[in-house]
Amino acid sequence: MKTVTPSPFKKLTLITTLFFGLCSAQAFADSQVINTLINELGRSFDPNVQTELVRTLKSYNQSSDVRYALLNQLNNGMNFQNVRIEAARSLSNLISFQEVSQALINAHDSSQDAYFRSEMIKTLYLYAPQSQRVRQVLISNLQGNHDERIKIASAFALKKSLDDGNTRQQLLNLVRNRFLSTNVRTELLKSLYNGISYSEVRNAIQNIALDGSEDINLRGAATRIISVAPQSRSQRSALFNLLANSQHASLRAQAASGLKLQMTEEDVRWLGLATDPRTGLGRNPF
Repeated sequence: MKTVTPSPFKKLTLITTLFFGLCSAQAFADSQVINTLINELGRSFDPNVQTELVRTLKSYNQSSDVRYALLNQLNNGMNFQNVRIEAARSLSNLISFQEVSQALINAHDSSQDAYFRSEMIKTLYLYAPQSQRVRQVLISNLQGNHDERIKIASAFALKKSLDDGNTRQQLLNLVRNRFLSTNVRTELLKSLYNGISYSEVRNAIQNIALDGSEDINLRGAATRIISVAPQSRSQRSALFNLLANSQHASLRAQAASGLKLQMTEEDVRWLGLATDPRTGLGRNPF
C-alpha cells in the first residue's frame, strides 16, 4: 500500500489555523473578562471592590474599552479617593495617550488635597522624561513646596528622567541639601539609583554613605544603594571602608550584606523600580 506524505504546505496551513484559532479563543475569553469587570465596576458601590476591579483591569489596559473605563473612574470627582488613585496608577503606563496624560494632570490640578495630589504626581514618572515643563514643575516642588508628601512624590516622579543632564544635576544638588528632610533626601537617593551608571551619581551616593557628619538613616539608605547597584571598584572600596571603620553597627551590617552582590525582592520594592534589574521585566513601582 502506498503511503501518502502530507504536504508541508498543508501542515503549515493546519498549524496556522490552530494558532489563529487559539488566539481568537483567548481574545474572546479576554473580552468576556473585560466586559464582566467593567460591568461590575459600574454596579459596585463598595470602594474595596471597586479598587480591586480597577487594579485587575490594569492587566487589560491595552483595550480602549478598559482605558476609557479607567479614565471615567479617575475623572469622576465624586468617586472614592482610593479608587481614583488606583485608576491613575493603572493608567500610568499609558501616558503616551494624550487623554491619559491630560487626565492625570487635570486630576492633580483640580484637587486641594495634598495626599491625592502627591499620588497623581507619582503617576507622571513615565511622562516626566518626555516633558521639560513637567520636570521643571517637579524640581520646583522639591525646591519650594512646603508639603513633604509633594516633595517625596516629585522625587519619585523624576526616577526615569536621569538621562537629562540638567535634571540629574538638579537632583544631585538637592540630595546634598541638608535643609531638606531625611525622608525627602532618601527618596532622592532612590531616584538617583536609576542614574547609577553616571560617575557623578555614584560618587555623590558614596560620599553620603561615607560622610560621618550626615544623618545615620540617610547614610544607611546610601549604603544600601551602593550594596545593590552594579559595583565598581570604588563602590566596593566604600563598602570595605564602612565595614572596617564605621562606628555604627547598622552600616557595618549593610556593608557586609552588600558584598554578597545580590539584589533581593525587598530591595526592588524599597527602590520602587519600574523595571526589575534581575529579570529586565517591567513591574509596578507604586
